[in-house]
Amino acid sequence: MKASKILAKFLFWVFRILFFVYLLVLTYALFAMISGYKTQVSTDSADLVILSPFGTSSLLNLENSFAYVLFAFLLPMVLYVLFFFFTADVFRMFSRERLFLDRNVRYMKTYFRLNLFLPLPTAVLAGLFTEVNMLVWNLVFIHFILGIFTFFIAELFYRGSLLQNDQDLYI
Repeated sequence: MKASKILAKFLFWVFRILFFVYLLVLTYALFAMISGYKTQVSTDSADLVILSPFGTSSLLNLENSFAYVLFAFLLPMVLYVLFFFFTADVFRMFSRERLFLDRNVRYMKTYFRLNLFLPLPTAVLAGLFTEVNMLVWNLVFIHFILGIFTFFIAELFYRGSLLQNDQDLYI
């Protein structure tokens, strides 16, 4: 059990760092696009380049269209910021002494719903406005499988919380 708690703490920090990196990139990109700071538009206006904040190298190369920026960049970035935040908290939950708490059951149910029901409609919506490549559909499938797997874990947590609540009544 000690090894799993150590691994859970390590993975918590990995996903928390990913959360902050994605949040930082998203925040900087929004700031740059809104203010025009460190942005360049190609001569034919087809590409929008966001430069690194500390130099002149490109950080992000985007298609210079509102639909692309919104549906192929901002929406996925926001969703992955949320994904990394919630995934980090799932691993934090596994590093604690008591797993089968009602709040953990609610959290696992929220996590499985986000993974199961959010990616497909988001990809379909994005597909109405911009091309959605095969990598995105593969990620949708992976999140769907993750959502199903997490559904079963949430069910185990629910049953474990019932048993734990029953056990607490007898002590």
